[in-house]
Amino acid sequence: MSNFEMHFSNPWLLFVLIPLLLITLIPFFMIPKKFRRSRNRVISVSLHCLVAVFLSCLLAGLYFTFTVPNRDNEIMIVMDSSDSNEESLEDKESYIQTILGVCDDNYKVGIVTFGYDCIYAAPLSFDTDEVFTNYLMASKPDARGTNIASALQFAAAQFENPSNAKIVLLSDGFETDKAAVDAAKMVASSGVVIDTVNFPDEEHGEIQIVGVENPDEKIVTGAETMFTLTVESSLEQSVNATVTVTDNNFDDTAISCAIAPGEQTIEIPHVFLSPGEHDIIFRLTTSKPGPDGDDYLTQNNVYQAFMNIVVPESVLILESIAGESSAVLSLLPNTFTKIDVINVNQPVNVPATAKELCEYDQVILCNISNSDLTSPVMPEGFVDALYSYVYDMGGSLFTYGGANDELSDGTKVSHAYNYEDMSGSRLEQMLPIDTVQGYTPPSAIVIVVDSSGSMSGVFDAAVDAAENTAIALAEANPNSYCGVTTFNINAQEQVRLLPVSRLDEIRAAIDDIRNRIESGGEGGTSFSNAIRFGGQVLAPIDVPIKHMILITDGKPSDSLEGSAGSQQYGQYIDYNLSQGITMSVFTLGVSEGSSEAAAMQATAERGGGNGYVLSTDDANNVGYFSGKLSEDLGDIKINQFDEIEFHPQIDSLDSPIFEGLNDSLAMAERIPVLKGYYGTRLKANASSPLTYQYVPIYAEWQFGAGKVGSFMSDIGGEWSDEFLSDSSGNGELLIKNIIDNLAPLTQPEPDVLEFTVRSTTQNFTNRIDVYSATPLNEGESINVKIDFISQNTSSTVNGDYVSASQAYGINGVPVKPVGNGISFDFDIIYTGVYRVTIQKLDSAGNVLADVVSYRTFSYSTEYDGIRDAAAAEELLSEIASGAGGVVQQDPVDTIASFDPLIDRSYDPALVILIVSAVLILLDIAVRKFKFKWLHEIIRDRKAMKELNTTPYTQQGESD
Repeated sequence: MSNFEMHFSNPWLLFVLIPLLLITLIPFFMIPKKFRRSRNRVISVSLHCLVAVFLSCLLAGLYFTFTVPNRDNEIMIVMDSSDSNEESLEDKESYIQTILGVCDDNYKVGIVTFGYDCIYAAPLSFDTDEVFTNYLMASKPDARGTNIASALQFAAAQFENPSNAKIVLLSDGFETDKAAVDAAKMVASSGVVIDTVNFPDEEHGEIQIVGVENPDEKIVTGAETMFTLTVESSLEQSVNATVTVTDNNFDDTAISCAIAPGEQTIEIPHVFLSPGEHDIIFRLTTSKPGPDGDDYLTQNNVYQAFMNIVVPESVLILESIAGESSAVLSLLPNTFTKIDVINVNQPVNVPATAKELCEYDQVILCNISNSDLTSPVMPEGFVDALYSYVYDMGGSLFTYGGANDELSDGTKVSHAYNYEDMSGSRLEQMLPIDTVQGYTPPSAIVIVVDSSGSMSGVFDAAVDAAENTAIALAEANPNSYCGVTTFNINAQEQVRLLPVSRLDEIRAAIDDIRNRIESGGEGGTSFSNAIRFGGQVLAPIDVPIKHMILITDGKPSDSLEGSAGSQQYGQYIDYNLSQGITMSVFTLGVSEGSSEAAAMQATAERGGGNGYVLSTDDANNVGYFSGKLSEDLGDIKINQFDEIEFHPQIDSLDSPIFEGLNDSLAMAERIPVLKGYYGTRLKANASSPLTYQYVPIYAEWQFGAGKVGSFMSDIGGEWSDEFLSDSSGNGELLIKNIIDNLAPLTQPEPDVLEFTVRSTTQNFTNRIDVYSATPLNEGESINVKIDFISQNTSSTVNGDYVSASQAYGINGVPVKPVGNGISFDFDIIYTGVYRVTIQKLDSAGNVLADVVSYRTFSYSTEYDGIRDAAAAEELLSEIASGAGGVVQQDPVDTIASFDPLIDRSYDPALVILIVSAVLILLDIAVRKFKFKWLHEIIRDRKAMKELNTTPYTQQGESD
């Protein structure tokens, strides 16, 4: 203790002592001298004076201040011991020793080491030598992760005096848990300060696999399929490497490849020899792996994938005419072992619910109409059940037509795709086509406006015409595109091709042309440059109709015909037309029959379009342009069906439905002849690999979790007899491929609607929140099971090989219910494949519903060797600033913020009161009772003793 001082809160109250002493002393001195010198009176007045002094100090607020050594200071060194920070171990230990060296015996110091978990290596102690010894003898944490958040929280929980505590975090700033900043702020709320020290590892060359994309097409066993491997390299030069694919513990032949700097994709072929679950491991090996080679880390050269190849085994076929499905029966894959054919007019054992439909991998509607499915003899709500079977549960649906219906007047109408029956129905919502009778195909129009000097007086009308053309196009076909170009000698794009859904943006840009180009413009009129430029704008866009509208006064400086060269704009019209780009001409400021009108009519006809003489009134009339666009673009009439012979056109050979087709025939005849089709329109987001003109012949799309395909002809009827019997075999093979391609990649999940599942993953840590679709009854519960199902013999982890039984045991991955009944936590730390099963159980533990999914884990983000060092440094800075600390540069700074001495104060009020009370009681005792001083008692005892030892006779004689 030092710096002892006495203080008064109200020192002026010390003057109270004067009257108190006067009250005590004046009566005393007024007593005669011979009486006031008595023992009792002297003691009494002395006690009164002491009480007066004490009470005066009490009233004046007496307190004492002093300083003592601060032994509440606590420092916890939190050291990153993960693999990513392994190289700086010696530097961190040296830093720790320096911190321990500057801390005297008034500081408590402890050490926590961490990676994926935390180790309390050295408990808080004043003995720094013991602290470092305990650290050296402590076990090491799991180094496969960097969980800074849990390390900070664990360290903060060990402090006894959080307000005088500091955490010193030694790390490279690469975390795997992604919660460090929030954890630091939470720790700081308890008063703990966090300083950080950056220990970056050395830079190394690194090559790693960052992802694998599974094939999205239908997997055919025995046929080659392609995986897409994404690889990243931090090297400055290419490196030779090999990739090996291991499928259920069988290795493919290694594939050689060159790994270039940066990120790239590599196509890896693989052949699946059997259906079922496939545990697939990709291993990348460079010529010099390891610390001394060109690829420092090897943990990130292994990537886990998983494929569950489902072979369809059951199909439900619904037909409306007995035997009409016989043709498709012969085309079904051999894998279908359960085939149920039911007539919807006499339905027996028809599945009534979506769950019951899940007994089948696929449903085929053979010439089935909406009215067939909603008839009174069918189960109520069957269409809704079919909808849920496909959309929610991942089932497959294939529809095709057949024999047409005949009305009372002899007119034939489509049975399956009847417009009146199908339009707006639940069934039509599922199909990739709309039943409509007419529509305009998507188009792209470039409006080319003449802005030359000869346009004086009609330029405003030309701009009005351009704007009204855009409006009319948007009204006629919202799926189209529109752009605007102006020209004189040169052409210039004013409005790039935009979807007409952005009409406001297009109109604003057209209005801006009026503001930027004064009426009449300037310069000559080169049709050649304008037409060539318009064709270049239209060429890249992929739409059925590409059209150019030229708005001019009909006075070009070049001519339609003439000698070769720039003076002949007809050659550019011809070239555009060969590319499918047509052109019409609107002529302003001329009269019908004039030479200009005739020349522009010839120009339009050369471009495959129409020529119009446009008045000022017409230019301001949107309706006028709506009519002219209909003439230019044409409304395509689609009949319910057309009975004509045609070869369906292949839209793209990339579609798997064309796999294995005989290609010896000319492309135009590759698909055999059909003799009729049902007219429909393709929906947005659907694809039509097979078409005829603008009409889809086969259309398909992903509908929720399932797939739906529709064939716009019959199978086995009059229209398809030659199609199926063609010598090339392409017709039969095409239908087989369609059915096979529609089959689901995973089996329909009947209980998927029983749960809503939300998952979050952060490196190793996983959480699943499961919400039951209906409230749980008494005794019911949700259960989650995670099973390690890797079929490979071993799982690569940190260079070691761990078997499934060693990793998790027979009971699978431990899952911890959080406590709210819906949340479950678990950690996946080993490379492999995991089956996640969510169950609803009754009170007896019986399974009421369950869903199954799969997860893969490749490697911890700890081994992401190509990371942003600046971001890691920024993280450490953010942790420190969020917790009131600093980023340290010198270990001596650790104790700079601590106070080695503590200022203490003491208020003696209670002691003064007690002492004063005791003195008052003594005063009372002195005045009420006679007492002797100690020396008087001793004197009297001696006298008594002498008296008792004198002989009796001597006493008598003396008497």
